[in-house]
Amino acid sequence: MELKNIFENRHSQRIMRKNQSISKEDMDYIAFAINSSATSMGRHSASTIFITDQDLKKKIFSKNELPSQAHIADSALLAIFCIDQNRATISGKLTNKEVEYDTLEDFLQGYGDAYIQATNASIAARNLGYETVYLGGMRFFQIPELIQEEFNLPETVVPVLGMSIGKVDKINKNHSRRLNKVYFNNYDAKVVEKEMIDYDKDEVEFLGKDNPRGFDFLNYNASTYTRGKALTQGIKKSFSKILDLTK
Repeated sequence: MELKNIFENRHSQRIMRKNQSISKEDMDYIAFAINSSATSMGRHSASTIFITDQDLKKKIFSKNELPSQAHIADSALLAIFCIDQNRATISGKLTNKEVEYDTLEDFLQGYGDAYIQATNASIAARNLGYETVYLGGMRFFQIPELIQEEFNLPETVVPVLGMSIGKVDKINKNHSRRLNKVYFNNYDAKVVEKEMIDYDKDEVEFLGKDNPRGFDFLNYNASTYTRGKALTQGIKKSFSKILDLTK
């Protein structure tokens, strides 16, 4: 697929074909794209785990079992992107240096690396004809602990993002309208507000047609910012070894 088409048609496909597989050649290509990702300060403080084991995918899905997340089990490949500060401890040990990897700066660098890897993975997978869904939910529902246990991960390696990769039988309709997020040599808050209002009208029309309850983008967007404290409490334990906010 041409890169231009990949960007024009990028959207999450949450209904994936059941009982599918992925070739080693395709996985190697996606892995190559991930290993070619940029990394902050040359640290390489993120790693990706590929999961094709069907039982394990189902086990991960069972942690929430939301119908909209069934693609976790149905995917050909489930990619788990982790902040990996294990490399920090290794480099410190091999050079006899006392390293620190639990500051906010360390966390942000690892988190950024993980998202860059995910972006490369998505582009590579879609270039091969697969569809993708980003999974922020991999930080919740005790999924990080499950993955750490299944793969015997060090405490310094923590999942922060996932991605379902697979083929679909039917492509959901694509919304060609994109909310503008790029500004040339300026930033005008009033322009941003108008763009949000216009986008809300467009989303209501586009998504409301197929949603019996309708859809209100602005209300939805605002509601996602009312749960931050509660969600943070749910993930504090998972990140306690790699993030100390008292520093």
